[in-house]
Amino acid sequence: MISRLRAALARRVADLRAHPLVALALFAIAARIVSVASDKPKAAAYLAACLVIVFAVEVLAPAPADGVRGETTASDPRLPVARPRFEFLVLGALAFLGALATLARIGVFDGLLAPPLRTALLIVGMLCLMQVVPALWLVSRGYRAAALGARWTAARTGLVCVAIVAVAALLVDPEGAPVVLVARAGAWAELALVITTAPQVFAEEFLRMTLQTRIAAWTKNAALGWLLATLPWAAFHAPAWIAGGDSLHAAFGGALRIVPLGLVWGYLTWRTGSLVPALIAHELNLFGLQNP
Repeated sequence: MISRLRAALARRVADLRAHPLVALALFAIAARIVSVASDKPKAAAYLAACLVIVFAVEVLAPAPADGVRGETTASDPRLPVARPRFEFLVLGALAFLGALATLARIGVFDGLLAPPLRTALLIVGMLCLMQVVPALWLVSRGYRAAALGARWTAARTGLVCVAIVAVAALLVDPEGAPVVLVARAGAWAELALVITTAPQVFAEEFLRMTLQTRIAAWTKNAALGWLLATLPWAAFHAPAWIAGGDSLHAAFGGALRIVPLGLVWGYLTWRTGSLVPALIAHELNLFGLQNP
């Protein structure tokens, strides 16, 4: 295990050196999160937990599809992509429709679009946002389930991710973790409601996986795909927070805070070649560590 960790550390350091702009963006995001956090120890624990997860995955993840354990580099997109540029443009357009539907839901287009057109935008856009249309389109192009991340062999890495986040959250804020507050209040119905958001969790992880792999294959740079797919994923949360009463500044500040967690889930998908670990980690993200 120690030798694997040393090898993993060497590979990740090599990746940072090979992709300086991505490395600079990561350090800038981390510095911003810590600088504006009201609870700086919690912010530090959040970032540390994300880093620990990366190296835990290196130890636990199964060998990738090519059979070579631990030789993953940031130039390898892992999951197969047939026509990266074309597919990225189509998937990006569908994601844009989903974003428009989100804006329509919070009333941005009220008075600008006729009711029938607004309804059509909502229906089509929500089907795009929930990844129904993108998934069907990719299946129609010949992609099988395994090529779209439906592999169960790496499920335990998702549980390890949950455990690491849970330990970090309970160490730095044992009284304020959402799951603890829910348990003490006996609000089990609310907790069950959160856990039943599986369709939304799938949509978010599938969107990031498809964009991440297409950008990686198009640019031949998985590190860039990993970062660029996570940023819009985080920004997609802002309209819902604005609708909930947050200011524009607060909403995009919240989007920035979840970027490291999104990067971790994207890393799980890239390293294992499976969506399952990220789905588990996302669905059981009940500890609020990303809100320092």
